[in-house]
Amino acid sequence: LRIEIRFALINFPVIWEFFEFVRSECISQKSTNYRIIRFVIVS
Repeated sequence: LRIEIRFALINFPVIWEFFEFVRSECISQKSTNYRIIRFVIVS
């Protein structure tokens, strides 16, 4: 998770919206880690 946070500091505005998405996603699902890793790879 530290890698994702470091990545977030680089693209802060974009990642901030993504974290809002992850927050709601985390409430409804437990596969958030997979989505974060996938998002980092895509970006």
